[in-house]
Amino acid sequence: MPAGKLAGVLERIDRSKLTPGGLVEVVAAAQRLLRHYEGLQLEALADYARFYEMPADPKTGTRPRSPKGVRAKRFGAEDVEELSEFAPHEICGAIALSPVSAGRRLGLAQDLADRLPDTLVAVRDGALDGWKARMITEKTRVLPRVQAQVVQAQILPVAAKLTYTKLTSELERLVAAADPAGATERHERARAKRRCWTKPGSDGMGGFGAELSAEGLRTVWNALDARAWAVKHLSESNRRTLDQLRADALVDLCAESLDRSLQGKYVVPEGRTPSQAALSRLASVIQRRCVISVHVGADVLLGQSDDPVYLSGHGWVPAPVARRLLSANATIRRIIDDPITGAPLDVSRKTYRPDAATAEMVRARERTCNFPTCNAPAAHSELDHVVPHPHGHTGPPRPGDAHETSAEGLGAPCTREHRMKTHGGWIVAKLADRWEWTSPLGKIYLTVGPVYTPRKLDELLLAEQIQADHAAEAAADAKARADAKARAKAAAANDPPPF
Repeated sequence: MPAGKLAGVLERIDRSKLTPGGLVEVVAAAQRLLRHYEGLQLEALADYARFYEMPADPKTGTRPRSPKGVRAKRFGAEDVEELSEFAPHEICGAIALSPVSAGRRLGLAQDLADRLPDTLVAVRDGALDGWKARMITEKTRVLPRVQAQVVQAQILPVAAKLTYTKLTSELERLVAAADPAGATERHERARAKRRCWTKPGSDGMGGFGAELSAEGLRTVWNALDARAWAVKHLSESNRRTLDQLRADALVDLCAESLDRSLQGKYVVPEGRTPSQAALSRLASVIQRRCVISVHVGADVLLGQSDDPVYLSGHGWVPAPVARRLLSANATIRRIIDDPITGAPLDVSRKTYRPDAATAEMVRARERTCNFPTCNAPAAHSELDHVVPHPHGHTGPPRPGDAHETSAEGLGAPCTREHRMKTHGGWIVAKLADRWEWTSPLGKIYLTVGPVYTPRKLDELLLAEQIQADHAAEAAADAKARADAKARAKAAAANDPPPF
């Protein structure tokens, strides 16, 4: 049945009159419809990608269509065309994806359209979903095109009936059988992509993962396991589980390494003697990237509110968690926000140079890259003027002008989005409370900032009164100490010597 007709039939069904078996049929039909529209989207993405292809001249290796400053990037397999590195960004704004996620989806569409068209047809026909199509493309990406299509022909007849786990296992078997000699080379290529990542979670928690070689993975696990068992057996009062102990061991080992780095005790490659200037630059980078910023309202800091607190690079955490961090960790940077507007009022500078105050305020304000769907922490981003410097302008600086180096005139885009603004044809404007990005296609995308819940006026007044009382008490104590010191000095001056 055509997708449009099937959608109409499903809309008209009265599900209250169906048996459980009938409802299962509706679920299956809706699933086929979802797969069909997913295939339609992938086809549209593949067509879109062709507008951004940057093929190299086979004789010279150059890309005559490459605009100045724009790099070519391969989002799909090695034998599909490279695209402009900024190709995903129109998709980002249209369907609210991060640049990385949009790039992956573009790469999937390219792979399916160019290398595995039968798999794309299966998705469009409703036989496969996007996740299974991605598994097939990713597992066969290591093979030459002809061999990949052989594996495709072998897996498609059974793929729809396999679970994700069984499909992955069967694909790995077929790929190994298709190219046994390439296993070592594939391992080296895979090893070159080793990495770590974090994933923010809820309730003040998050996930940490790593893509490692088999021996590296076992080394990490054995180190955590040994430390966990040692604590478990050497401490009779310890009630933590082994899972908890392994997790705590990971944090403890990393905290020890971070402390050494913040103290200037770096791991220097053997045979290298870095210059003092290089060490100074390294210290600046580590200070900026490796200190956790906590955005806390003045009322939260005073204990008058338990509103959630923003942890840069992670997200929102409960107020008690933030207060514990601020009281216990020296690598935390405290940013006090206005309880009503959320704008930063003060940034602690225990770990930064005083002349970096403007940069601190900008990064504190932005929190992440100021492209609408990019989540790169502002602490890792670059500072950029809102508009280019007006060459030849001789008048007085205007508020927000690029040549006025102030927090109002600066943003914090990540390196990729900074170059996209400079070379990719995007126009950026700073509005009162958000950023506006206009794409080369003329489409406008706006950032969506955090939503702040204003505190009740009486609570704010109470917080201000507490602050004022503390200040008055401190001033009275200081005056009393000064008066006592003056009286003691006067008494000593009037006291004659004993002889």
